[in-house]
Amino acid sequence: VSVRYEETGDQFVQLHSYAHWVVTLDQFVGRSQIDAMNANLDVIHVDENIGTNKAYSLVVSSNSGKDFVQQRLASKLINSLGITSDTAEASEISKHLYEIGRDIAPTILLRALGLGQTAAEVIGLTVQRHQVFQEFPVKSAEAIEVYLNLDELTSWFGGHRLQRADLLRLLILPPSDGPGKIEMLVCESKYRDSDSSNTITEAAQQVEITIELLKESFCCEDGEDPPSDQSYWYRSLADAISQTPKKSSDALKRFPAYKEHSPLSKDERRQMIKDIAHG
Repeated sequence: VSVRYEETGDQFVQLHSYAHWVVTLDQFVGRSQIDAMNANLDVIHVDENIGTNKAYSLVVSSNSGKDFVQQRLASKLINSLGITSDTAEASEISKHLYEIGRDIAPTILLRALGLGQTAAEVIGLTVQRHQVFQEFPVKSAEAIEVYLNLDELTSWFGGHRLQRADLLRLLILPPSDGPGKIEMLVCESKYRDSDSSNTITEAAQQVEITIELLKESFCCEDGEDPPSDQSYWYRSLADAISQTPKKSSDALKRFPAYKEHSPLSKDERRQMIKDIAHG
């Protein structure tokens, strides 16, 4: 359906009551515009720079799809993964998986509805997020925490077939007496039903490959010149941050990143992304 988004916002929201998923392909409408509608819509997937001259964004958003995904995840917990046989418990777990997955790896949620081990991957990412929260908590009230799903940034690694870690946790610290800082934490999880040293070795390799890429792209030793393509990497990082959820659908606000920010902080975040893009 072709519509003029700026003139039909109400109709766009209403469309979500007729379909599980609404796919928007537009030059000017992206995640930020849909998030700004405050219409209780979940942005499930975003593809940037597609179509003619790479001028379009593709966004998959949903309202009723949330219940659909949770029901399918609950079914997989019982029938495919055998984690529980209790329907009520499976339903409660699936809600938690959806809320965390929607914020850190929304694309995986769609894949988890099909065949394969993607549902187990969602569980691994959820446990990983909780473990990061326990082991590496956000201590500064001014810090901004951002999770990047590296499966959606395969171009950084030369394609989807090459090894990489699962997630990159960014902790963006505002400037105090000097320039601001970005702390990077590389995260990898493995969901397994047996003790396998090969699995641990593979996970370690994925983390090492990712750390090496980040060092080569963003870091330099004292007295050394920065990487020649460092400006490209900072722009890529800023683009990735700009596509992360600006608000959470999680009513429990289980993580610091879900806290409500003042209207002023929205301008600060925009400036922060611009600053990162300029290195």
